[in-house]
Amino acid sequence: RGGEMGPRGGSVKLARDAVEGYARAVGVRARAAELRDAHDVMTLNTMFREEMGQWEQDPAGVWATPSYPELPLQQIEDIICEEMPGNLIVLVREGGSRQERDRAIGYLYSYLEPWGAEGDDVTKRRKPRQRQQPAKEGSAGASVYIAELFVLASERGLGLGELLLTESLRLRASSVNRSHLFVSSRNVSAVNCYLKFGFERSKTPSGDINHDLVMELPDAHASIAEAAYRLECRTASRSHTPPAPLPPSSPS
Repeated sequence: RGGEMGPRGGSVKLARDAVEGYARAVGVRARAAELRDAHDVMTLNTMFREEMGQWEQDPAGVWATPSYPELPLQQIEDIICEEMPGNLIVLVREGGSRQERDRAIGYLYSYLEPWGAEGDDVTKRRKPRQRQQPAKEGSAGASVYIAELFVLASERGLGLGELLLTESLRLRASSVNRSHLFVSSRNVSAVNCYLKFGFERSKTPSGDINHDLVMELPDAHASIAEAAYRLECRTASRSHTPPAPLPPSSPS
């Protein structure tokens, strides 16, 4: 494979078109976060933490110490200003009233880090809100770590989480072809969404009682192409136009 071509022949540009087309169909837009979004992201992060609290208990039902504290405004602003633009993506609602227009309704925070090197002890990899030395674009062993993904409950059921995942991985597809995340095995809906996207359950222990399941995406290019096709199908179903067939696999 060369350049930005995925294993099914779908280019990153086609994935971008699929994301943008479906976003227009449902009246949203995915873009890099800006400073004006910081307060919205902080509000969404508080909701995210409250929702995740229901999974932060051990099998005996005893509440555990939260793995991730709420993000303070200053840290969100630092992420926006100092990290790569694609690390924090917001999903904003377009149209509607002046108050609703360009309001963030979801976000995805991710970054590159070394992952899966032989001899690594993943249980010592990280502590809450501490991260490894960031990996460089194109460095061997780099993987996209999906740190946080959240969409307002009132906006769910439209495939917006898949849209955010597709866009986040698309932005790095030319240099990175893997991703990983930590999730509670009790959060069945989230686990199923990641499985649908192409993530696999890993046998690697997480070292985190609240997020006990490690999930890995071994071939992000293939998952991007397949997710783009699903988004095209969703767009077509709204416009009653049949989607183009999925391109055949190209030889590796």
